Amino acid sequence: MFMELLFGLSRFKEKSFQEMKTLFEQLSCEQNPETLFITCSDSRIVPSLITQAYPGDLFTIRNIGNIIPPYPSAFSETAALEYTFKVLNIKDVIICGHSNCGAMKGLLTPHIEEHLPSVASWLSHSQAALNAVEEARTSGLRDPLQELEMATKKNIVQQMEHLKSYPLILDKIQRGDLKVHGWYYELNKGNVFIYDPCTQEFIDFDSALEREIESRKIKILSGVCLQYLQGRAVLKPAADYSQSTGEIQQLKEPLWELIKEPLKEQLWAELSGFYEGPDDKKFHDLVESCASLKLQAIGEFESDASCASSSSQSPLLSASIFTQSEHRGIARHLAQGLPDKKDDYEQNPVSHSLMT
Repeated sequence: MFMELLFGLSRFKEKSFQEMKTLFEQLSCEQNPETLFITCSDSRIVPSLITQAYPGDLFTIRNIGNIIPPYPSAFSETAALEYTFKVLNIKDVIICGHSNCGAMKGLLTPHIEEHLPSVASWLSHSQAALNAVEEARTSGLRDPLQELEMATKKNIVQQMEHLKSYPLILDKIQRGDLKVHGWYYELNKGNVFIYDPCTQEFIDFDSALEREIESRKIKILSGVCLQYLQGRAVLKPAADYSQSTGEIQQLKEPLWELIKEPLKEQLWAELSGFYEGPDDKKFHDLVESCASLKLQAIGEFESDASCASSSSQSPLLSASIFTQSEHRGIARHLAQGLPDKKDDYEQNPVSHSLMT
């Protein structure tokens, strides 16, 4: 096997490296990954293959059982997390467990500490997953394969919670700067199931993708609308804040035509990988569907506009207030995309449609 690895290294230098030479030259200076991928040490898991990621895309932490000890901790994972979130600009964390996981088999093995004491100690950070399986057994669960799948999925969720025990990470999550995702990878089928915090279940990839595209669509649309408001705020007197937000409230077709092209460009820049081209009917339908979406937190902008209009502040200072409000409030709501609960839109009294 070692000779095969040397042969692979030779092929890499002669072919793969040459094909991506420019990329490797750029990466030799610095790395700027936006995703932290936490997964198992299992040799069957290849993060860059599963995600089709390029070198420099993923910062990776691997150990048996894809475990993150809760804060505070003296394990190496804590050092990796500290570097990740203090040095790198990570926006997403993926905790990826997998089927037929040896670590989870060990977790379910009675008296494992007698022959693998270090492993048993490490797996104590997955105790909640074991507790869930034991509780299910009292309700009639007897299938070892179902037990293993349950333990693996419960462990993924537990490690997601452990991540939130780190103050630095929790702060980023609460500010909307970081998202944590849970994946369950089926080795034999290549399927990935993604944890949905609303249902507290792992859902199939297609369903998760549909929800994510919807969320990104709203986020991009919100950003385009905010840019429009900012532009008007800088160019017009403070009193025209009310007029700008009034247009957003009414959002009749002329305004839709103003923001449609920049919206289309930004949607394509982020979501083009899912469509054959800009003229793809599915992409066209995606763009047009934005006309009937609802936006949150416009009322918060109106409140700031009212304060600015009734003050003696200059237009530029009023624009500065808007920028501060964007960071403090508006972006915090709008940039998060879909709400946690589907009925939040109906309950939100300041939602506005792009078409009336």
